[in-house]
Amino acid sequence: MMKKLSIIIITFCMSISMVACNRMADVGKNESNVTETLVEKTKQEETAEEKLEMGELGQLQTPIYDMIIGFQEEYTSIVDSMDNSYDGYVEHKEEMNTFCEKMVVESQDVFSSLAESSVNYFEEAFEQHKDDKEALEDAIDDYYDEIYDGVLYHYYDDVYDGILDDMYDDIYDGIISGAYEELEYKEWSDASGGAYEMWSDTTSSVYKEWSDASALCYVIWSEASSQFYADNKDAEDVAQKLREVMERKIKEIQGENKEDEKEVTEEIQDDETESSEETKEESTESSESTSDELIDGMRPEFKAAMDSYEEFFDEYIAFMEKYAESSDTLSMMADYLDYMEKYAEAMKKLEEMEDDEMNDKEAAYYLEVMTRINKKLLDASL
Repeated sequence: MMKKLSIIIITFCMSISMVACNRMADVGKNESNVTETLVEKTKQEETAEEKLEMGELGQLQTPIYDMIIGFQEEYTSIVDSMDNSYDGYVEHKEEMNTFCEKMVVESQDVFSSLAESSVNYFEEAFEQHKDDKEALEDAIDDYYDEIYDGVLYHYYDDVYDGILDDMYDDIYDGIISGAYEELEYKEWSDASGGAYEMWSDTTSSVYKEWSDASALCYVIWSEASSQFYADNKDAEDVAQKLREVMERKIKEIQGENKEDEKEVTEEIQDDETESSEETKEESTESSESTSDELIDGMRPEFKAAMDSYEEFFDEYIAFMEKYAESSDTLSMMADYLDYMEKYAEAMKKLEEMEDDEMNDKEAAYYLEVMTRINKKLLDASL
């Protein structure tokens, strides 16, 4: 009971700190809504039509804006169906899981089309404006403003920083957190872990899709700019060069994905090997251990584990304070997600420490460490 209470307190404190940081990162952004998106979309399409007779930019923007609005409407519908209740969450949980998968898959499909459409846009621009350098330069600048720094920004703001922030608040930190008193601890813990995993996995995947799409659009725009300054007036040749840099970037991204998968596989294999070796060592040590091998009456591995958890929370607090004060939280997002994963892993290991495995000294040290961690989190006032 003592252990569970400590974990609950930590979870509560961590939830407060994460929400507070998200709020600080979102200052000035949360006023965005569906109506504003539609207005912005119309303005950008009108601007494109005024500046470029072919109107290609509107064709590049529309699928992404439509996707964003569709995501917003579907998310709102599912959450409304949950009626802010745990029973509603259970009833519509699979629907939300399906929606999360859809966001990732549909984003991937739309962004893949965007890359090819971008090449076509520049090919037509170089052909149409080959004798008007100023108009061609405007077309290249418009792409950067309306696509790379426009519609892709809105996707980040409305989906990654919008829908997914709402999902954390509405479900993990809302419905699930509020159901603690009415559920058995194990059911609540399982539901909390499942909701967090759904949000965390989707957040990581959506961020990656946006990041990859942004990288592709940037290299295409950069090469188009290079060809413009090289005074290349052969539209077909320009398009060929753009496709080459696009394909190289896609291979680079795919290579990074494979490397990430390889690292994950190796980590899992290493963990399994270490776990097997530790089990053997523990079995041998348990039959040979004596009171002389204890440190202050505690098993060395137990004390080391508790000390490492406290060190992690020290690092976490320092990072979150830096994150809250930063004016460029976007550049810190990868580290933020990494800390969230480490936090989930630390909480999982803490939950695995059963009270009946601790002697009196270990139970006392456990409470001492938990108390210090709780105080540090509260004192930080993140």
